Amino acid sequence: AKNKTKQKKLSKKEIALKKEKEKQVQLEAQGELKKKGLHAMVTPLLAGQHKKYPNNDFIKNSLDVIMNKPYCLTDKWIASLNKWSQDLLAKLALEEPEVEIGDKIEVKVIIEKRKENKDWGNWRYTVIDTNTGWRYNYGSGINYEIDSYYKIKGTVKKHYEGMTILSRVKGEKLLFANLTNSNTGGVND
Repeated sequence: AKNKTKQKKLSKKEIALKKEKEKQVQLEAQGELKKKGLHAMVTPLLAGQHKKYPNNDFIKNSLDVIMNKPYCLTDKWIASLNKWSQDLLAKLALEEPEVEIGDKIEVKVIIEKRKENKDWGNWRYTVIDTNTGWRYNYGSGINYEIDSYYKIKGTVKKHYEGMTILSRVKGEKLLFANLTNSNTGGVND
């Protein structure tokens, strides 16, 4: 066989395939750079959460993009995934309070967020125990102020990934000074 010094002229199809391959290599390199911006636990947490919540679009779509098209990740999406993973890790690190379903509890909390429940005409609250950092969630027709401190009393309905769901909650607004020297989280008789 003779060595050809002339390069064979490529057909239009071959040129298109070559450009497509170069583009794919470039996208893979961009994807690897994007993945380096993700917290190390994002992918394992997404995989674990996807098993529990297969119909959650955020989890499903994020996992699909990271695994198959990481070049599509935006800086905003990466920041959102990193925040989500850090929040989930913090929740998983907390110890669940030693209360049984049906127990009545009293806890001093700060209102973290409020979401309107239009179907029921009330609000859903997520609150944080000022002593332990544990989150509670409950519904109420009362408009509690976000970032304010309350003493709440309620019945434990269920425990759920770093959060306890309460029912029949009553709240009393506290002044910041009332938070010190308090005994919280006990079972009421």
